[in-house]
Formats: sequence, C-alpha cells, structure tokens
Amino acid sequence: MKKNYWRERWEREETGFHKNETNPYLLQYWRELHPVKGSEVFVPL
Repeated sequence: MKKNYWRERWEREETGFHKNETNPYLLQYWRELHPVKGSEVFVPL
C-alpha cells in the first residue's frame, strides 16, 4: 500500500468500516464495563 492510502480513503469517506450508528453489542455491554465518567475508552474498529 502507498503511504497515504488510508488517509486518502478516510478523506473520501471510503473506509468501509466507519458506521454512523453505534454497534449494538457495544450498547448492550457498555454498562458491564463500569466506565468512569470522563475516562477514555479505546474501541478498536
């Protein structure tokens, strides 16, 4: 792949994995994670 391949795709909104809605499993299990207000959570795509 070229160096800027994903950057260019992101700018053209052609990633294929970015969704406008939240994953239903994340919604279902979010409370079980016991997130602390203001904390950061990394959710890999």
